[in-house]
Amino acid sequence: MNLYQGFNMNGVNFVDPLGKLIYLSGTNPEADFVLFKEAFKNIGNADIDKKLAMKKDENGRYYIDLVGGKGTLSNSIPKRVAKSSGFKNWLNSYTEDLKNQPSIYNQELESLFEWIILDRRHAPIDFRSGEKYHAKDKLLWFDINGSVQRMGGGVTVEPFETNNGHVEVVVDPHIEHQSRSVDLNGQLELDTSTIIIHEFGHALANMLGYYGELLASKLDIMEFTESNDPLFTEIAVMFENLYRLRLNQKYLRGWHAQCLSTMRVD
Repeated sequence: MNLYQGFNMNGVNFVDPLGKLIYLSGTNPEADFVLFKEAFKNIGNADIDKKLAMKKDENGRYYIDLVGGKGTLSNSIPKRVAKSSGFKNWLNSYTEDLKNQPSIYNQELESLFEWIILDRRHAPIDFRSGEKYHAKDKLLWFDINGSVQRMGGGVTVEPFETNNGHVEVVVDPHIEHQSRSVDLNGQLELDTSTIIIHEFGHALANMLGYYGELLASKLDIMEFTESNDPLFTEIAVMFENLYRLRLNQKYLRGWHAQCLSTMRVD
């Protein structure tokens, strides 16, 4: 793996000297930090305020730090979901591409987020809430300044489409007031926390060099679903389903598209 791939192939100008990969880049970093922590509180991490901290670097940028270092999140994981037959059957539905990624596949959310926060080799993530995302160029359905709500409440802008070479995750903080669902049957309701978890799955894929839009921009729309890197979408769906399982929801997301998304756990 080329360790500079997530930095626009430029490890000199695009660096993360602190190794803190989640920056709070919005106009209200305190509120965005609360949104981020709320997702973990929903799945049983009541003391997440003691595990994560918002800090400021020497350039005045806010970032998320892991208090206590490695193991702070992953050592306190509830194990009940990982032992269920529904969890195992769902994991087995994924492609061999994902199953062959031992550092991603069959992990708990806390372990994956701990990896993202502490990783020092890949592109940083700029996380913020807002109603617009910003990209350098128009790609397929991506506008240069597009509506986050129109994209389902959350967007991950890939590093080759941002000005600083970072991955950008933008979520609509008002999505819970819009009564939206992921699937046509209304069985997978959306909230801000679920969207945050899903988009960080895309962000992890980008960190590791699994891009969706770069390849899609070179294809016509009819070839897209067969030719796009499956790990770009599968890791996001995996993150989302790990979250839904921890909430003891009966339905999981079966695929990234809307009309084919519902899958029962039991």
